[in-house]
Amino acid sequence: MQYNRTSMNVKIKIALFFVLALMFSLVYTFIIAIPLKGNIFFEAVSATVISNEEIKKASEEDKAELFPFLVGKRFGYFNAEGKIVHSESVPYEVTLSRTAFALYQPQNTKTEVFSPQGKVLGRIQSAGFVHLTDSAAYVFTPGGNAVTCYSLSGEKKWHYEHTAIVSAFNSSPVATVIGFSDGKIVCIDNDGTVLFDLYPGGSKYEVIVGAAISTDGTKIACISGVDRQRVVLIQSSAESAHYKIVYHQYLSQTLRRQAFMRFDSSGDFLLFELAKGIALLDCPNEKLSVMDEEGVIVDVGVDLDVGLFTVLMQKDARYTLSLIRQPANILAQTSFEAKNAYFVQDKNHIFLALDDKLIRVDIHGLDARLLDTK
Repeated sequence: MQYNRTSMNVKIKIALFFVLALMFSLVYTFIIAIPLKGNIFFEAVSATVISNEEIKKASEEDKAELFPFLVGKRFGYFNAEGKIVHSESVPYEVTLSRTAFALYQPQNTKTEVFSPQGKVLGRIQSAGFVHLTDSAAYVFTPGGNAVTCYSLSGEKKWHYEHTAIVSAFNSSPVATVIGFSDGKIVCIDNDGTVLFDLYPGGSKYEVIVGAAISTDGTKIACISGVDRQRVVLIQSSAESAHYKIVYHQYLSQTLRRQAFMRFDSSGDFLLFELAKGIALLDCPNEKLSVMDEEGVIVDVGVDLDVGLFTVLMQKDARYTLSLIRQPANILAQTSFEAKNAYFVQDKNHIFLALDDKLIRVDIHGLDARLLDTK
């Protein structure tokens, strides 16, 4: 990924004018390229340059919520107004959430975890691939068959090991779900207690290609198997080992890669990838809807009303941003081109880090009672 690195003042000024022109063009494209569904639409309202400059202006005294971004070999944090307060290059691997980040190499036996303001939160004493959430750190061992969970301060909370390789993973504030290449799925609470483990079965080749858990930990979903693949919905207790498969449906085509799955904020609706398109499941009514959308899901925002998803998809260098409501209705949609894209949602405010620009896009026309109108 190449950024503006010219040192001559004249070239810097020309580059700045060029970037400003591109920013105006991109914002204008967002505004005019959005098909409207009623009075609901996307609107790009601001753009900020993501430069090569090292920025570390986030203060420990500043308690405002910060949001992460990662594009190419640069990561950082910005505030709700879109101002970048932390930005630095990625020397090797980076993992980040809204509350922490870590730079690491998988072979290292120690990884430091930092706050967005740069304060050391803790140290993880383990080798492997690190994944941070807002409240925990997970290390996937180099062998690929085990996961260790730590607090952000570095305290070891639990370790789970299996004979097969981890093939799917998702976590919530109360529990974690892990899928394996032999078709096993396990749910573990924050204390390390295994709430349940099972093999959904029903296919010639057993493998879990996708997994999701609701915010309260009471619903778990997975996509299971190859050569007859199905989606499985499991009802669980977040406090005991009781569980029950409450819904399953064989899929018409087989997805032969890891599948993206996400529950909405209520846990009543599930969105997931298909071999061709995406699907939405109304869990209480057990109704499955399918949409013929092209590309791979990059990320999904659920920080809105029940059953409402903001979906960013990619096909080659083309990205599509869609606002979708069950059953499979596209309320607003727009497309754009970029080499790299990172998605963050804060209620009706969407932030897109696109190559060397940070764009804020607002969703207009939704019920104001459900949104933050700052």
